[in-house]
Amino acid sequence: MQMRWTQQKGDPPKSGNTEPELGVLLVGQTPPPHHGQALMLERLANARFSRVRLVHVRMAFSATPQSVGRFELRKVAHLLALIVKVVYARFRHGTPMLVFPPAPPNRTPVVRDVILLLVLRPLFQQVVFTFHAAGVSEFLESCPPILRALAKNAYAHPDGAIVLSSLLPPDAHRFHAARIAIIPNGIPDSAGDEPIARNSSHRFARILFVGLLTESKGILVLIDAAKLLVESGARFEIVFVGDFDSAELESRVKSRCQAYGVSDVVRFLGPIHGPSRWEQFREADVLCLPSYYEAEALPLVIIEAMMYRLPVIATRWRGIPDLVADGVTGLLVQPKNADELAKAMQRLIVEPNLRQEMGERARRRFIEHFTLAEHLRRTEDFLLTVARRNPRRH
Repeated sequence: MQMRWTQQKGDPPKSGNTEPELGVLLVGQTPPPHHGQALMLERLANARFSRVRLVHVRMAFSATPQSVGRFELRKVAHLLALIVKVVYARFRHGTPMLVFPPAPPNRTPVVRDVILLLVLRPLFQQVVFTFHAAGVSEFLESCPPILRALAKNAYAHPDGAIVLSSLLPPDAHRFHAARIAIIPNGIPDSAGDEPIARNSSHRFARILFVGLLTESKGILVLIDAAKLLVESGARFEIVFVGDFDSAELESRVKSRCQAYGVSDVVRFLGPIHGPSRWEQFREADVLCLPSYYEAEALPLVIIEAMMYRLPVIATRWRGIPDLVADGVTGLLVQPKNADELAKAMQRLIVEPNLRQEMGERARRRFIEHFTLAEHLRRTEDFLLTVARRNPRRH
């Protein structure tokens, strides 16, 4: 069992208290696989709070992006083991509050949540949901009546809910959370103040896509836009970093690249992690994320691009407009619109000075709103507020 304390025995207290005020049990998946929710939960699990003593029990339902949301027999065994681990941790470490990330809009994870929450919620005095995936309440309306009823009971009336943006589907409101806080994602500053030497003297631009290569992330729309750009004579390349979610989609995407004559300007690098991943941001000129992804909330990759002074071309979808200030730090287009996407890309391809100006403004916006320190500070404050105002869950 993997459990981490944010304040270890022997560590000097960070305030006048000798013990943190609140014990919290976080149940959630951390990498692998490497995606936004898992990375944010890992940062929360590794945080060092002064007033919260946090214990983490790791979910490990999926080891690869292709496994996420899919039924596998081994996941049933893991579910049973996970329940045992959570019960043990709850009483071994005296954690009256459960922090739990609800499922994305997908049947298998929803069924998992129903079982976990119906069994575990009665053990805790307070329950706080942290919605890193959006749209589960909308998805339930299309589920069979029995699953819908069970899910609404499992998710109903949490003591608190953390949402990433006011632009997302109102999952927390529909589940009647007693208190709701909007706390956007934040990440550690890996770029710092180091200058990034991007060549702004020519019209060639490197356009970067980072994330799971799934159709609703807009990758086929991006290939369609690439075709339009090639036909216009634009000088660019598109670099894809990430796993395909299926061999069928990989074949379809690469076949389309060949049919459209864009194979020479499109590269697929596969998944990249660690320092080599940051190098892709340093070498890029623009990040492009034409997403209409069903569970999209507040994409971490956009915050990473802002950190590295990259302008962003993305869609007016879910929480993305809370990240990208249209015309200021990047350009926003309608989802599934290859023509509009190509025009936005063309504009930044031929205006390197605009790319640089937008990138600098994006960096300032990151520092002001999306650092990890600010995210953790607000999270700690909210958990304490919930605990103080809801000493017992009704």
